[in-house]
Amino acid sequence: MIEQFKNYNIFNKINQAKMTVCVVCYGGCASNMMVDNLEKNGFKCRSDIWTKLLCHSPEIIHTTIPIIYVYRDPVQAYLSMKRRGSGIWDINQRKLSNNNNVKLSDENLLQLMIRQFKMWVDFKNKHPNVKLMIVKYEELFDPNFNTIIESFMNKQNMKHFPIEYNKPHITMESVKNDISEKDLTLFEKYKTGIDFINNYSSKCSTFE
Repeated sequence: MIEQFKNYNIFNKINQAKMTVCVVCYGGCASNMMVDNLEKNGFKCRSDIWTKLLCHSPEIIHTTIPIIYVYRDPVQAYLSMKRRGSGIWDINQRKLSNNNNVKLSDENLLQLMIRQFKMWVDFKNKHPNVKLMIVKYEELFDPNFNTIIESFMNKQNMKHFPIEYNKPHITMESVKNDISEKDLTLFEKYKTGIDFINNYSSKCSTFE
């Protein structure tokens, strides 16, 4: 069941859940590994409101706790969600749209992913002093990420970072011969949005 933003005071929900950090993505971006490792360091992220809504938040989250937005090449993330099928492909669309009755489709999923990314980047640009870090999937595995996350979370000697690298199931090399013509047409249609995401410089080490 989707928690409707319009019916809930998200700020209060976050405080009631005693969350100390919120990780957001559009899916297929290793956010669960990120959350697991943050919680191993004593932070609280997992909660009912995070699982039901905030993990793939369709709207800007107004809160005083740090927010980490993780993104990835949207083609790879999209293909990862399609590979995992029902329970990911459909539920993520409902969360990203905040609508249990959304008309499900591959195109809708890609549109929602691009929309969410642009929304968070625009928010960061307009509110540079908000405690928000936008980080690319690949940066999670970089040796320097340990220093970055310690600085952002204001905690010394954090463990389990960078995240241990596991070769992803979905890469462009691994699927280039298996991508359907339908998907290729979809990627071409949304090339501008896909390129915008892939060309974005996260600069996660330069946050305020």
